[in-house]
Amino acid sequence: MGSVVHWNAAVAATCALLLGSGPAAVPIAAAVPAGIGIGVLHGFAESRIKVWRAALTRRAEQDLRSFGAVRWTRIFVRSMGMHVAVTAAIVYVGVGLGAPCLRWVWMDGPGVFRDAANGALRMSPWLALASLTHALWRRG
Repeated sequence: MGSVVHWNAAVAATCALLLGSGPAAVPIAAAVPAGIGIGVLHGFAESRIKVWRAALTRRAEQDLRSFGAVRWTRIFVRSMGMHVAVTAAIVYVGVGLGAPCLRWVWMDGPGVFRDAANGALRMSPWLALASLTHALWRRG
């Protein structure tokens, strides 16, 4: 909640799982950073959707002044429809185009990138533990 959306972790995790499975699966060391990138891209899109939703709020105010009631169904359908359409487009394009491109880069790219991605994947549980410890330590 709030006015700032940095990234969408659910979209990131879903895209990482989709990229790492299926007929065009890429190694998980490539799928996780790509999924995070798609989640960040979705965060930018969500911030634009929030601006667009502000116009729906103005429309609700106009409806209240003009008709004495707000047409909630129309507002909810437009709002949810926009969010679903944008999310679906980002996931479909990100996974549909991302998997073949990632597979090509993984297979034909320099070995140093594969080594770095595998090393980062091996370090991720330790980074998560450090982050959790820091968060819990602050709460004291």
